[in-house]
Amino acid sequence: MAVITKASLEGKVVKKLDMQTELPKKRYTLLCMSEKFGISKGSKQPMITREWELIAPEKITIDGAEVLVAGTEFTQYLPLGGNANADKGLTAEQATANAVDRYLKEQAKLGLDGESVDTENPSLGAEGKVVEAICNSREVSPKEADGTPIYDPQTNKPLTRYQPNLQEILGLSQTKVNAAF
Repeated sequence: MAVITKASLEGKVVKKLDMQTELPKKRYTLLCMSEKFGISKGSKQPMITREWELIAPEKITIDGAEVLVAGTEFTQYLPLGGNANADKGLTAEQATANAVDRYLKEQAKLGLDGESVDTENPSLGAEGKVVEAICNSREVSPKEADGTPIYDPQTNKPLTRYQPNLQEILGLSQTKVNAAF
């Protein structure tokens, strides 16, 4: 086996988006890889979970470096019900109305029924759809099992990581995937 030095890799390695790199807020093309309906573990409300893959652009420049973003996968949670939230001044009925309104608007952007939803048995139709969307990153702080923040040993500050986030679906894309050209 040949010896490869770090210096010899300079300029050859294509950096892939990772949890230490913030995805810039911009327009991306996404593919819905899967969609399922279930009950949220946290709120105990009906919820649709969608798995998305970023397919375009393939690479972007972040802090002067070219970063491969195509292939990045992330999860979108779409509640169809809500719990009362005193901090936001919402009753359970208002929280549910807000959640359903968001879902119906998104369904219309996907070319699906945006007029009504059966919150106990919603129709699923996003899987396989390619959309244009605004994405960014959500900042997260890793915690130990007991909830204590995990600290960076060099800075002695809580670690900060980034998760890709689907902010808004703009509509269906003209981009075709898995199609003959």
